[in-house]
Amino acid sequence: MKRSMLLCLALLLALWSAACGETVSLPESLGVNASQGTVQDHWDDHGGMSDGTEYWEIVFSPEDAVRIMQTRAADLVNIKLMKCGGLYNALKIVSAAEVYGVECMIGCMLEAKISVNAAVHLACAKKIITKIDLDGPVLCSEDPILGGAVFDEQRITVSDEPGLGIKGVEKMTYLD
Repeated sequence: MKRSMLLCLALLLALWSAACGETVSLPESLGVNASQGTVQDHWDDHGGMSDGTEYWEIVFSPEDAVRIMQTRAADLVNIKLMKCGGLYNALKIVSAAEVYGVECMIGCMLEAKISVNAAVHLACAKKIITKIDLDGPVLCSEDPILGGAVFDEQRITVSDEPGLGIKGVEKMTYLD
């Protein structure tokens, strides 16, 4: 298997395990030094991270994000629009990250292209968002959304159309 495919599978496994409440690390053979889990799993007695691995934390609210940033409990925060309450709260988290100088990652759930398009635009607009994991649309078996960003494995191309670039939904019927 290609290294990129193994890395994607390892990341998906890590994220799935973390969603189940486990702390996981990626295999060292992949050359990735990152882990996701609860901050308490890696916090040492001196008020810092204990082993030099880069840790990120998924935040569910601006208040979570500020607490993590104030205590330097993670190297970066992972923003997911569907978990933090949408663009409004995501912008609050990004603003706090800019103040505290904490990098952000933007991710998504297994979701359709419309909501992930919003995350793409947020990532393009904010320099503090340095990492992206927006593979939700690639994992969907069908894409009924016309227009918007183009998701091609590891490359995302933003539409030049106004707004999010969404033109419609295929086979959508409207109520009379």
